[in-house]
Amino acid sequence: MKKRFLIFPALILCTLILSVTAFADSIGGGTVTASSLNLREQANVSSNILGTIPNGAFVIVESKENGWYRVAYNGSEGYVSASYVNYADNLIGNYGAEASIKGTFVRLRSGPGTDYAQVLTFAEGAKVNITGVSGNWLKVRTVVSGTEGYVRSDFVSYLSDSDQVSGDGPYYTVLSNDTSKTIGEKITETAMQYLGCPYVWGGMSPSGFDCSGFVGYVMSLNGYSVERVAHNIYTSSGSYVWSKDELLPGDILCFGSSSSYINHVGIYLGNGQFIHSGSSSTGVIITELNSGYYQYRFQAGKRVW
Repeated sequence: MKKRFLIFPALILCTLILSVTAFADSIGGGTVTASSLNLREQANVSSNILGTIPNGAFVIVESKENGWYRVAYNGSEGYVSASYVNYADNLIGNYGAEASIKGTFVRLRSGPGTDYAQVLTFAEGAKVNITGVSGNWLKVRTVVSGTEGYVRSDFVSYLSDSDQVSGDGPYYTVLSNDTSKTIGEKITETAMQYLGCPYVWGGMSPSGFDCSGFVGYVMSLNGYSVERVAHNIYTSSGSYVWSKDELLPGDILCFGSSSSYINHVGIYLGNGQFIHSGSSSTGVIITELNSGYYQYRFQAGKRVW
């Protein structure tokens, strides 16, 4: 069981449970110097006490007004007296609970600014641990792989312990900086990050993909746009590759009973294999192109890169 640092009065606990997920910018960080610092609902001493923060705890500072800091700590936001917080624009510290990425294609960077190299691109809901702050950038560590970097604080939602969700699953994909790889190889590398994700009809994110949602998501992460449904990908996206022998890794494979009825798509990996969101029983899997249903329903490949 996780240790809980904030102690909430019973009367306001139910209210907080309904609104513990915070979503705000940051200006810096702070370390609590009081033995136990009250976290208040408003910036005054007569305001309701939401909880207490222990000595030495790291807080994310969102703003300062009239001798008070608005802070985030362990999944909750409120006000604390600035007299009992050592503030710094740049500060390393362990935020109490996990946080969640808000928004798709959010970049994790090697430093606190857009001039720094991109390390990862997050999908909606990726879980991270906050380990520091630099102005309006947060230093984070990904829950799945432990990769570290910086993300803008306005793309982070703070979670309380009660909101914690398992960090399993491929919530993000690595952005390859290897210039020796072809575009097609980078597409397949991205696609493989989502192996095992569930199938959801109409799904377009790692929480659940249908076949065209998976293809579109992977392509978008590599800078390419395709049509939303399988048949329209066949008719309108990219150029045709008619022969299986001419397929390259990263090509989109189109399947159907005829060219006028395309109902499934996947991404070619090479060596006669492709990756796709197959069904509710399989999720995202790798399949042999010359096997079973797919051997006879292949109509063409589409190359969008």
